[in-house]
Amino acid sequence: KVRFKFFKLPALWLPSFKLNLKKFKEPIFRYYVNWNKGPKVGFRYQLYSWQDVALYGRLENLWKKGWGGALESEYFPEGGLTLFTTRNYLGTDRLFNAEDVERRYRLQGALHSESRSGKTHTTLTWDKYSDVRMPGDFKSEDFEVNTSLQTLFYIHHREQDIIASLKLRPRANPFESIKQDLPTLYASTRPTEIKNSGVISHYLIKASYLAFNYSDQLVTSLKDFQSPRVEMYEQLYRPIHVGSLTLTPQLSGRAIMYGTSPSHEAKCLGFLGLGAKAYLHGQRQFARYKHVIEPYIEYTALTRPTVEPDAHYIFSIQDGYQKIQQIEIGTRNLFFSNKRPRKEASFTANLYANAFFSDRVIPQVVPRAYLSLGWRLPSVHTSLHNCYNFRNQVWDFSNARLKWTVNENVAMNLEARYRSKFDWRKGDHENFILDVSRSENELLESPLSDRRVTLLSNVFIRLNPFWELQFESHHGFYRLYKNHIHEK
Repeated sequence: KVRFKFFKLPALWLPSFKLNLKKFKEPIFRYYVNWNKGPKVGFRYQLYSWQDVALYGRLENLWKKGWGGALESEYFPEGGLTLFTTRNYLGTDRLFNAEDVERRYRLQGALHSESRSGKTHTTLTWDKYSDVRMPGDFKSEDFEVNTSLQTLFYIHHREQDIIASLKLRPRANPFESIKQDLPTLYASTRPTEIKNSGVISHYLIKASYLAFNYSDQLVTSLKDFQSPRVEMYEQLYRPIHVGSLTLTPQLSGRAIMYGTSPSHEAKCLGFLGLGAKAYLHGQRQFARYKHVIEPYIEYTALTRPTVEPDAHYIFSIQDGYQKIQQIEIGTRNLFFSNKRPRKEASFTANLYANAFFSDRVIPQVVPRAYLSLGWRLPSVHTSLHNCYNFRNQVWDFSNARLKWTVNENVAMNLEARYRSKFDWRKGDHENFILDVSRSENELLESPLSDRRVTLLSNVFIRLNPFWELQFESHHGFYRLYKNHIHEK
């Protein structure tokens, strides 16, 4: 209740302030220092708190680039079914290649809700920012509420025999290239046995209006495209057990209807899938370990689709289908420790290879062989995944990882990754539709071929209960046409 007067007239009045620190589970004032090509200093302060609602302010100075501030809100009730967070940033820091841009911003938030029955989950996230580099320039772990940078509305409902969902994902930032769901409806039945026959049936249907928009920063020759899309899929399979052998034949059918196409005509794509899985299971008990060995073989075949891939729109990997005949054969070894009973194996080894038949794009029957190793201890987890390319006689990729919790105050994650120019940048490495659809020369000339060596590190050190130190680095080199990458 301090008052300032000027010539006996009230000029400034400071109201009284009272705070009970015992009610706060975290500090009401935080400060931090980051260093990435220049120091960054900032602090975060709790402006207001009432029951389960809190309001925070943040101020930051980036050396030689400007100031920035944020207003944040949180609603985290104890045992609550609804959680709500917002993070809003406005700054004057400038990009080196856009000095005329005086203001940069980022508006993000997330709402997660669950019904009392636990059957319905709702997610609402939004993330709009002024430029593509904004999320990386203003990087702070406690600032991120939506690491995928998505603007999304999603409802998922589960009953005993059916799962249904609604997804709406529009484009919030014009410099993004994304597939918009406007919206997508999905329903899937629980795998059910058909009249005590042992045959299991699984069915799904998906209806969407999809619009793929390219970034406005790309060349104008890339045209946006959109189409209604309805997909229906049914799978039948029957497990057959003969001693330690399990054989599972399966039959499936898929139909996808597009409202329009590059030729401005509706297209109906359909094909059948045939397959069978077989694996043996054997185990032996030793004094300290239990050894489990599982030789397996899997055959997958898709008939030629009624519409070729170039004749309909490709929105995602879920539209990429082509005729394929593939056999995967391998052996899994698992070792379980008797001293530390748990579901996960202490050591795993999987040696396998894929064979392709009746395909003109992959002329070699067995083009690659794979070896995956994993060793899991109470505080150390190491893994190694390798692939050798027989056709080109090179290592296709080799990924090594070490995760080590030294003690309660020190932990680290170290990775080394190698990729040859013949290892395509695919979202799903076990999907080979791309390999049988495009020739090797086409893929080598595309951005999907990117030889490189990458070193990643992430070290966490707790200096005391109130001080933490985290170091991250990313180094990329041995690239064919692009510059090296060095980030800390």
